[in-house]
Amino acid sequence: MATRVEGPDLATIAQLRRARDRMDRDYAKPLDVEALARSILLALIAKGSYFGINLATDDLDAVFARVEASGADIVQEPIEQDYGLRDAAFRDPAGNLIRIQQNKE
Repeated sequence: MATRVEGPDLATIAQLRRARDRMDRDYAKPLDVEALARSILLALIAKGSYFGINLATDDLDAVFARVEASGADIVQEPIEQDYGLRDAAFRDPAGNLIRIQQNKE
């Protein structure tokens, strides 16, 4: 005598197939890595849990003057580092360390 094994009903199978098809469509789209990285970085910065950010500019003194005038928490005024880099540092309102360096000419 054969034993009958109960399986999912047709409605459940159809629902699973629709879910699989939806996942296939969603994952078939190219991933915008830059947008994903940007959103993750912004979320980390907003939480104050990102260690720091390094930026570069052609005019460090002008940028530093604007940052200082805005009332930012200055960590380091522009200086020449021993390793040949000129930079400055401050903290944003969330406590993240932001370093700005002078572009090499």
